[in-house]
Amino acid sequence: MHPSIVRPTPAPAAPAAAPATARRAQHRAPGRGLPARRAPRAVELDDTGAAEVLTSVLAGLRAVPDVPHVDLRTRLRDLAHDLVARLDLPGTLLVAKAGAVAAVVFTAVLLLWLAAAGRLG
Repeated sequence: MHPSIVRPTPAPAAPAAAPATARRAQHRAPGRGLPARRAPRAVELDDTGAAEVLTSVLAGLRAVPDVPHVDLRTRLRDLAHDLVARLDLPGTLLVAKAGAVAAVVFTAVLLLWLAAAGRLG
């Protein structure tokens, strides 16, 4: 026989009996069929008072606002986005730099004045 030909190996033998400690397959209940659909009852519009009921239902539906309810988190997020959009970042940086320079100049002038007056130590 040629060495590249492989002989099929026999399948392992099935165990004769399962040990007593082995779990058995769980029983599954047969599937339930879908319940029969109930035919909808016919609505009789010629009943006494049906027109008034329908009119009040339609009036109630018209009274519902078309604007969706917006929760607090969404309103705060939208407010933050609007504030960021309105913020003038270059102008704010200019004012912040000018304030920092003014504070440094004021401190230097104050220190020179105190040194000239002999109060610095």
